[in-house]
Amino acid sequence: MLPLETIAELLSRSGHPIHATQMRSLAAREEMRIDGFWEDLGASSVWGASDSIASLQLPDSEQEQHFRRALFQVAEEMELRGVGSAESKAYFERMRAS
Repeated sequence: MLPLETIAELLSRSGHPIHATQMRSLAAREEMRIDGFWEDLGASSVWGASDSIASLQLPDSEQEQHFRRALFQVAEEMELRGVGSAESKAYFERMRAS
């Protein structure tokens, strides 16, 4: 399972259906190589410090660990491709430092 799909599945299981739908949509857009995908993935609704997917806390510690790992993988890929937003880069740096 790809990181975006993992995030969507974990969000769905953790009672965050709206965010899960957003991540499934992004995963489908990535697969179809839709223009604007990377910009949408870098949005503050995904990476913002508050009211975003990255700011959510999952209730189960094991799911939270998988969730953070998948988010890190996505942020890392964005960084490697040079398409990261300021917020995704900040998330990547925080997670890399921890």
